[in-house]
Amino acid sequence: MIAVEVQRQSGCSFEFRDAAKNILRSAKGLQTQQRSVPARRFSIPPTLPKRSREVHQKCIRDDFQIAYSMLNSKKSDAQVLALESMEKMTKSCEAKDVAAKSVLGNYDCLKQLLFLLDKYNTTDQSISEMESSHSSILRRKVLAVLANSCEAISKADLADILSTNDSDLKTRSFLSLLLSSLEEASIRPHDAFQAVRCLRYLLVSKEVESVMIEMSAMEVISSACNAGFNCHEALEQESNKLMAQLQNVC
Repeated sequence: MIAVEVQRQSGCSFEFRDAAKNILRSAKGLQTQQRSVPARRFSIPPTLPKRSREVHQKCIRDDFQIAYSMLNSKKSDAQVLALESMEKMTKSCEAKDVAAKSVLGNYDCLKQLLFLLDKYNTTDQSISEMESSHSSILRRKVLAVLANSCEAISKADLADILSTNDSDLKTRSFLSLLLSSLEEASIRPHDAFQAVRCLRYLLVSKEVESVMIEMSAMEVISSACNAGFNCHEALEQESNKLMAQLQNVC
């Protein structure tokens, strides 16, 4: 008998899962499992009237209010559903700029997002594996919502939001939290990727530029870039872009 064992040393866990399945099936003499055929997509009949942008924007605002109410729930499952909805609205919908402004321009919503991010930004070894996995999911989704929102709106609109004195996105504590995610890029590459995206867009603020220079962020970003080279290509690319932006500032 020949025993075949597959271990992931680095890289994306999802890609590893597919590769491992194929290797183990081949070791058993089975054919490589083919990817399922994507479901057929049906186009909307041209006779149906299209929604105007105004109607679509209203729907997005209504959806945001539903997601925001779920975000304030005490139940973690509701919070995850809320974050998934916000993540999708700020990334792929036609009116993602409206959704992004609803997230970043709503003081209470932003406070709640940062509260959850701080709450679940822990490496406490005493918590259970299930709690650790749940914290990781919530933390990553909050970072994704913030990064998507910063990307979805124009630089002028983001600069206007950051120009207010009470904007939490330019505080030293929040920027320190993002940089701490980069320091853990080797063990949390997906979190680091979203944190780098946030930092890239927040550099539109001169105050953010000054704080990052004071905190010697270049070394941390360079380390995250090296971690991305080993296990996360998108992290490497975003880190290179961020370093280029900082070099232009300096």
